[in-house]
Amino acid sequence: MPAWDNTAAPVLLPQGYTILKEKGKQGVAGPQGEVILPAEYDSVVISGKSFLVARDGVWGVFNDRGDLLVPLSYSRIQRQGEVYFVSENGYWGVISRNGEIIIPVDYDRIRRAGEVYMVWQNDMEGVIDGRGNIIIPAEYDRIVRGIDHYRITSGGLSGIAALTGEVLIYPQYDDIRCYKKYCLVTYDGKKGVITTEGNILIPLEYDNLLLEGNKVIGMKNGVREEIMEINPEDFR
Repeated sequence: MPAWDNTAAPVLLPQGYTILKEKGKQGVAGPQGEVILPAEYDSVVISGKSFLVARDGVWGVFNDRGDLLVPLSYSRIQRQGEVYFVSENGYWGVISRNGEIIIPVDYDRIRRAGEVYMVWQNDMEGVIDGRGNIIIPAEYDRIVRGIDHYRITSGGLSGIAALTGEVLIYPQYDDIRCYKKYCLVTYDGKKGVITTEGNILIPLEYDNLLLEGNKVIGMKNGVREEIMEINPEDFR
């Protein structure tokens, strides 16, 4: 966190706030000179209409009325949009702009990904929604968001979970690539096709699979085989 210069005179900022300085401590005054926070903090960082403050090595957050939103108990605070990422004892959590805990300070790492959070705990990855509900528990080696699903990997094998977190296909394939209705899967060098519900459409026994027009062509031991006709749109 940046620290303000304690040796300078009070600083008028573009938002109309003033950093107050007294005996090496800092506070905040409003546009009319009213004291919002008394000069009793080691550092003050103004972020929009909130104030990140530090005292005795810990950080907290006040709003522009001087109400405490986040208690001074965190070693680090980072504002990200409308929430605060907070850290304590090396772990991270997320707190709303109203001071409500969205994600408890239990995770090694957190990353915002659109409307959800990717979280890591003991080197395992999970997904939590914007309200703090666990969508996918932190028990996978890797999670990758697709258009309408998550690709989940555990022990080097991959499967598919719905955006709601329901596991549709448990991790059992070396590779899995899902399209509109079907997934191309690979295991032990062989390829096949399954539905997005996990039902086998083409058995896992081909060296390669090709889509030519509306035909699925399989290659096995150098022999070309026309397996079935299919709607090409279902593989987009």
